[in-house]
Amino acid sequence: MIAWQLRKFLRAVYEKIEVNYEQLNELAKIINNSKIPIVILPSHRSYIDYLVVPYLLFSFGIKMPYIAAAEDFLEISIINKLFKYSGAFCIKHGKNSDSLYKAILTEYIQQLLKDQQVVEFFIEENRSRSGKISQPKVGLLSMCAETFYQGIVPDVKFLPININYDRVLEGETFPFEPLEREKAQESLSRIINSVKILSRNFGKIHIVIGDLISLKDFSTSLELNPVVNEAHRVVVTKKLSQEVVLRLQEKLAIPISTLVASILMMHRNGISEDNLVKKVEWLSDEIKFRGYTVADLDEKNVSIAVRNALNHLGSVIRHKQDTFANIITVESNYQNILMLSYYRNTMHFIFALEAIIAIAIFSFGIKLTLGEGVHKKRLMEEINFLCTLLESEYCLRESICDPESQAKAIEMLIKRGMIEDIEGKYRLIRSGELGINFLCSLIWPLLDTYWIVISFCNSLRNKDPLPYKEFIQGIQPFAENLFGDKSIFYYESQDNINRVVKNFENMKILENSSVGVVFTRDYLKDKVKVQELLDHINKFRKKYPVKMINQHENFKQVLLPEFS
Repeated sequence: MIAWQLRKFLRAVYEKIEVNYEQLNELAKIINNSKIPIVILPSHRSYIDYLVVPYLLFSFGIKMPYIAAAEDFLEISIINKLFKYSGAFCIKHGKNSDSLYKAILTEYIQQLLKDQQVVEFFIEENRSRSGKISQPKVGLLSMCAETFYQGIVPDVKFLPININYDRVLEGETFPFEPLEREKAQESLSRIINSVKILSRNFGKIHIVIGDLISLKDFSTSLELNPVVNEAHRVVVTKKLSQEVVLRLQEKLAIPISTLVASILMMHRNGISEDNLVKKVEWLSDEIKFRGYTVADLDEKNVSIAVRNALNHLGSVIRHKQDTFANIITVESNYQNILMLSYYRNTMHFIFALEAIIAIAIFSFGIKLTLGEGVHKKRLMEEINFLCTLLESEYCLRESICDPESQAKAIEMLIKRGMIEDIEGKYRLIRSGELGINFLCSLIWPLLDTYWIVISFCNSLRNKDPLPYKEFIQGIQPFAENLFGDKSIFYYESQDNINRVVKNFENMKILENSSVGVVFTRDYLKDKVKVQELLDHINKFRKKYPVKMINQHENFKQVLLPEFS
């Protein structure tokens, strides 16, 4: 009965689930005959993730998993019953200090694995609200791994599954949550608000099943023995969590709606449909060249695929007919900007280092970069500054700060005809302008966020520090004022503030002290050092062709009354 209801629900919302059926049949044989417990680790973009994997497994006669769901669902009378009947159990996040709760949960999960049951949970823990994959959480993973470490089972195998959508069901609500003053509590009303739009076409669900990871073999590959040496356990579990996230990214099937959103974000005032199709085709080629998969696109159906993607994006975009062409524009509502930003961010990691290099070159000015070129030494200095600043933004197999990774990215830009190497200098190629502009468009909003956070903290230098929660709440209207004042170019630069503050803490620039968020000692006593940091970040930002606010004298113009 539950399976029939799920099938009816999914068919009402989505056209189809795209998955490799041969791979699923093979997986059925492995899971149903395995004497080793298996843990399924899907990516997490939507509430639908909870339902898609069990439905798929049930449809192919595969043993149903026990799913760890967030405690928020305990308060939703209808949804919690549905989850319970489909094999879910609710857990309470943030209970690490409750030793009794942790012991009971650990015992329950380990008993499931001992009984060779299939367990499923999200290694990101929460849905991605920015579009980027989240850093892995090791709590539940550690409980599963301990079953092997303690010799309760001979091995545990982990199965990464990437789930992506042409359009997420909650797209009307959760991409805007970063702007809310407090984290939104999941509630039935929020889900019902999403269900109101079930009459729309949300396209397809794209599922890519990864390879099983044997914890025993993985430990051996690291030349560590967590069974014998307890000191190795934390290291193995952390590296396993990182490996799972990397595989989830590498198996990503990128929908056409993501490509369309990315191009539209470059042309916010509008682009003709014909030009949009050409640029989507170009972007698809760039993605494929780097070894990633674009879903549902071949040379014969690009125009059709783009039109379908525009239909899936629905109210986010607007068609405007001019004398010569059909123009596609982004609806002026700022929430639509955040929606498109969400989809664009899902593939940000593919071009991360190339985008940083493009921004670094572009910062030297068009005249120099298209003329004699930029000296390699000077360029590498700027690349290293940006890589140090942005390193925590990405989950990548190779660090963006690694010189070898940087050299590979530069070589890729040369191969793709965007830059050229001439006598110790790098120069932009005019025919590669589309590629450079696209790459810069990925990083510019992020740099705005870093500039906003330091600017806000600097504006409060002579005032009482704000507690972390109030600090975050204060930045958001502060950023809105900057946007209204045309001191920042991108509205979506407000959706990454928490992560950026944490990154500045890791870089020892800010600290969340007992009195509030403040500069660390070196930056607190040296105003020049702070201004140099602001100026350096500002060098790479995209700006309006108007005079920017003077940081030293006129910054109070954009402060809210309560902070001035």
